[in-house]
Amino acid sequence: MDENIAREERILDMFEPDILLPAQFYGRRPNIEQDPAKRLMLAVLEDAIDCFQKNLFAADAKEKSEFRDAEEWIEEENNDWPFSFNNICEALGFDTQYLREGLRRWKEQRLRGKPFKPKHTRRYNGSGRRKIA
Repeated sequence: MDENIAREERILDMFEPDILLPAQFYGRRPNIEQDPAKRLMLAVLEDAIDCFQKNLFAADAKEKSEFRDAEEWIEEENNDWPFSFNNICEALGFDTQYLREGLRRWKEQRLRGKPFKPKHTRRYNGSGRRKIA
């Protein structure tokens, strides 16, 4: 259970949360719980991201292979296969390029020995307008 929580935290740490009203969040959220195919797609996506992040610095040949497989799957632009990265993201309502770019930035920063920091920090400046700093 703790491993699942840690994995989810690593995935969520990659992206800065946008400020949304609850109605905006729940209105756009795909209904994954009731669709077995989408639950499977989410599991495939979570496993690939987990293998990508957990095995970046792997010394073991099997773990290195898992990293390479996950990275190749994430970077693949081919939509012919129903369980391609692009098709899974589209079916689940995720922005494919945003997720792919976030994973690339995460990898680059980790390879440079730096903790991952989102590219933009969004916050409200008191006037009701979002400011990017």
